[in-house]
Amino acid sequence: MYATMTTMKTISPALRRARCAALAPMLKALAHPVRLCIATGLLHHECHVTRIVDGLGLPQPVVSQHLAVLARAGIITARHDGTRRCYRIVNPRGRRILRVADAILSSPTGVVI
Repeated sequence: MYATMTTMKTISPALRRARCAALAPMLKALAHPVRLCIATGLLHHECHVTRIVDGLGLPQPVVSQHLAVLARAGIITARHDGTRRCYRIVNPRGRRILRVADAILSSPTGVVI
């Protein structure tokens, strides 16, 4: 049995494995530096692809490929705004993970206690 640090309740090893299996694809999608940068940027507001491209200084096809990975992982979704696509975070678990990552990235020391 595993104890969670916040509630000290125990869960079965099978349930823990199932939860890890469900969370792993999201973490894998966020494991690339460009995708992490995109996703943490989307925490604060939705954004058009052109703005993401300009902010990262990367070619549009590269950014679109990274956005597609994040969308396939269920972290973001896009809506059409005229001829442009506007992206936002839609996954609550992803949002919680990204808040922690953003706090670390925004900290002067890179550490959050």
